[in-house]
Amino acid sequence: RVNMAVGSAYKNAEGVNVISASGILKDNSDKIRVISADMTLDRISIIVNSFIEMDDAQTFLVDKNSGTILADRDSSLISQKLGAAGQSIFYQDMAQRIDDQNYDFTTIDGEMTVSQEVQGTDWILVSYIPKSTVLVDLVALRTRMIVIGVVCIILLCILIERMTHVVISPVKKNITGIQR
Repeated sequence: RVNMAVGSAYKNAEGVNVISASGILKDNSDKIRVISADMTLDRISIIVNSFIEMDDAQTFLVDKNSGTILADRDSSLISQKLGAAGQSIFYQDMAQRIDDQNYDFTTIDGEMTVSQEVQGTDWILVSYIPKSTVLVDLVALRTRMIVIGVVCIILLCILIERMTHVVISPVKKNITGIQR
């Protein structure tokens, strides 16, 4: 194939949301051949979300030119404009970032988010995961370290008190013996 192109999302004759992909076939003949296929957006959602391996992580795919959500776990968002009324603050902030072409790592509404352009298309893949999910092991480690630190300080205080008692005991005996 040569010059593969992917169109914008639209509803086909059956009312299903689809995307068309087409390209020129290179078969080493003198004839120009074209191949084209429609893919349903539901199928694209399955493909996009099948690569997620982390718990609570999610992705969605958006057309950066039209702002249309092409793939999302929430099927009610598919074919909607990103940042439309009624969508969460996360989606509205993400729409602004895509409009600004700012695809850097960030935290939006408690979600650690990264975006990347899909090569050869006008699509942006947005992946996000709750910050609490990412930091759960770190929080557990911090809690364990605080407990260990408190126990060590208590043991150290007891050890210092005992050492002080042992060191001062002969001095006390000498002082009481001199005073008699």
